[in-house]
Amino acid sequence: MNEIQSQRVIDYIHHKLREWNGRSAIRACELQDFLNKVANEAEEIDDAELLQRVHDYSNTLSKQGASIYPSEQWRSIIKELLPLVEGETLTNIPAEPLTGDALEAIKPASETSFILIINHDVDYLTEKKAIFEQEGYQVVAAATAEQGRTLFDNVQPSLVFIDQDLPGEDGFQVLRSLRLAAEKLNVPLIMVANTLTEENQIAAYEAGAFDILAKRISSKLLRTIAANRLAHKEATDREVLVDSLTGAYNRRHLEAVLEERGRLFASDGIPFTLALLDVDHFKPVNDQYGHHIGDEVLRELVRMLRQKFRAADEVFRYGGEEFAVVFPGLATEKARQFVEEVREAFAAKAFYARDGQAFQVTFSAGIKGTSAAHDYPALLLEKADKALYEAKRCGRNNVRVYDPASNFQPPATVLNILVVDDDRFMRRLLTRYFETWEPGGSFDVKFQTYESGVELLNTSWYEAGEKYVILLDGVMPVIDGFQVLEEVRSSHPSEDIIIMMLTGRQREEDIVHALKSGADDYMVKPFRVEEVAARVFRLAERVFG
Repeated sequence: MNEIQSQRVIDYIHHKLREWNGRSAIRACELQDFLNKVANEAEEIDDAELLQRVHDYSNTLSKQGASIYPSEQWRSIIKELLPLVEGETLTNIPAEPLTGDALEAIKPASETSFILIINHDVDYLTEKKAIFEQEGYQVVAAATAEQGRTLFDNVQPSLVFIDQDLPGEDGFQVLRSLRLAAEKLNVPLIMVANTLTEENQIAAYEAGAFDILAKRISSKLLRTIAANRLAHKEATDREVLVDSLTGAYNRRHLEAVLEERGRLFASDGIPFTLALLDVDHFKPVNDQYGHHIGDEVLRELVRMLRQKFRAADEVFRYGGEEFAVVFPGLATEKARQFVEEVREAFAAKAFYARDGQAFQVTFSAGIKGTSAAHDYPALLLEKADKALYEAKRCGRNNVRVYDPASNFQPPATVLNILVVDDDRFMRRLLTRYFETWEPGGSFDVKFQTYESGVELLNTSWYEAGEKYVILLDGVMPVIDGFQVLEEVRSSHPSEDIIIMMLTGRQREEDIVHALKSGADDYMVKPFRVEEVAARVFRLAERVFG
């Protein structure tokens, strides 16, 4: 074993030990990322024993299906791995209890149900927001129909409550405008009315409502209804194998197929190849031509994939505009040729906007074939994803096969957290927490504070390609937070920026003003910093992840 390479593995494991040592639990995705990294290093130094041990751990985690791992579990894994590379054991690592707060702080967005409330009645909105958040849900709120639709697109909530009597556009219009998107995502839409009549109940159901509720119902009943509808959505999502928009299989089925193919490869030596495809610059297609045209692009890509590939090849919608293809029994080079043929045909295909304007779309792809028994699903996906990023880095509209000799790592998304608050104590409090905050995932976090809105607006804080969460105080001298909010929204791309108001104001007009001006969320002081961090991470992971 190369001594320098071996030391690199040791250093990495020690680094993770130091990083996690103060935490009572870690997320499953963090532990899996750690194992994938160790597996890659073990493969490079040709350490078969370490590689097999990591493979066994990864399979065990996959079967357990847990979302978090307390300290005694992740510590035991590190204690087992380190002796394999340096012959030492770890002792005197204090175990810490797993508290409710710790669990809440690390709960990832993928396991937190987002609820969207579209309602201009701030008393109702703040009351229901507090009720749902006490149950562990994350709530985003909109005071207008337009903002509600924007949040639906950006956050993709699991449940939506829509007020019947919205200003400017009634709830029935909002229901109709969200109906198709909600059906695609299996999201229940619930209308809320001041009074229930036969007429408005019929109108609501005809417009696409899953339920219609009276505005004044008990908190206990509201919590029960929400839990019931979310459980129904979760159960339905588990049963559905096909993406309703494109007809491709969904991500859940991909995971099952990869597990099965992995077992067949390990037991019988039957190889397979995985391809990940991502439509290039898809967001501008939606923005310029509309979601209806964007949907047509995705459907056409799936149609072409099925037309060009063999009957045994399976196509999956991996997420958004990203797709996966599993090629059973097919060598990597042959799979690459198949994908290349589709890439050329798709790039030559003309699409048409509603006004008749023609445009073209391309995709990039990354490919990884099974090469050894340790190519278990999570690692196979990671390597195909690296190849996909390489294809994008090389100009897009091309196909790349994973190359183990390449040191290329997919770039992390830069997440800038900006605190704008004239309260020095609040800035120090948030600084102390966020400067050492490592939320995991694919974010490279940067942190900056500003003591006034004027200071923020007079600096060149925005960099294209980076993402931002602005924690904005509502009451500041010279320019208050609402003016800053309006200025930021009017001069920068909204898709790159999440704005959360931190305010002591609880007056109805202030909250309505914030939501109408483009705030994505608000928190009323005083609050726990851990709660702010958890909400920041969930929103960022959902919107930018």
